[in-house]
Amino acid sequence: MTNGYSARSPRIKKSKPNAAEYADKMELRPDKQDAITALAERFERKDFLPTFGDIRNFCDIYGIDVPASKTRASAIPRVFKFLANEMEADEVQRILDYDLFSGPSRLGPIADAIRRNGRASRASRLAK
Repeated sequence: MTNGYSARSPRIKKSKPNAAEYADKMELRPDKQDAITALAERFERKDFLPTFGDIRNFCDIYGIDVPASKTRASAIPRVFKFLANEMEADEVQRILDYDLFSGPSRLGPIADAIRRNGRASRASRLAK
């Protein structure tokens, strides 16, 4: 120590695990393992909780503290611990089966059906 600094090696910044890696490291009950792993993969593809707004909505619905950091990655531990420890297996499976919390892009077919129905309704009223 000649100049007041020790000769330590530079810090190597650890990257945080993505959702799939996080789920793989969790000790999951067998009845939840496949569903949570699939949700983690969907999270990475942005097919489950695709935006931070969706994460905030999920947290509000289930009474989870919203992460202070406004990134999807910051929510991984909170969301997946909740899925693993607080939710029943059938609820987790229902989220997976029905594509719940998959964002507004899933509303496209519903919006199209409403538009078609509205046009058909207007056309039938005009025909009278």
